[in-house]
Amino acid sequence: MHIMEESFPEHAASLRYGRGVDPVLDEICRDYETLSIDLQKAERSEGRLDYGRQVELRDSLKGLREEILAKLRML
Repeated sequence: MHIMEESFPEHAASLRYGRGVDPVLDEICRDYETLSIDLQKAERSEGRLDYGRQVELRDSLKGLREEILAKLRML
């Protein structure tokens, strides 16, 4: 859960709890982790296609972040 703790340091405990009791939140967090890794790989690559992919990944991560925060507010 290293990525989640870095991305949501103020919510680390809530995320650990929430992922254990809410399978939807857990799935969203897994998606966030996967896309974060994909973004890191794209940032290490060079080229126009990689830049476009980075933009897409950042947009997706922003949406997932909003979903995660909304789910945490509901806990």
